[in-house]
Amino acid sequence: MTRTAFFKDAWNNIYEFPTKEVFTIGRNQACDITVPPGKNRINPPEENSEQYTQFAMTISRTHATILRKENKHYIIDNGSTRGTFILLPESTQWRKVETNEEAILLPRTKIRLGMWELEFFAEQ
Repeated sequence: MTRTAFFKDAWNNIYEFPTKEVFTIGRNQACDITVPPGKNRINPPEENSEQYTQFAMTISRTHATILRKENKHYIIDNGSTRGTFILLPESTQWRKVETNEEAILLPRTKIRLGMWELEFFAEQ
């Protein structure tokens, strides 16, 4: 049975996972999930402003990969400049995902890519 999975960000934007087994997240338009334009943790900056550029630059062009195997999801940092961090449910401390490490994503895991924070959801 395939699970439906998605991310939700602080603005309640939903990012549904593609139906493929491996996909990418980053600011490059070729990524499967791209950094939403004009989104910031505090206030949405004007597109093309210096603040927007600073926000976008905290996320690498191809920041992370999501891998789906054996009905589970994993996140892999692709050697990003600012790192990939996860906060597992019932944990109180963010953990850095090392480059090329397959870190499991449990439902309600929080993910931080640069300044962009997302929450992982999976349904049966």
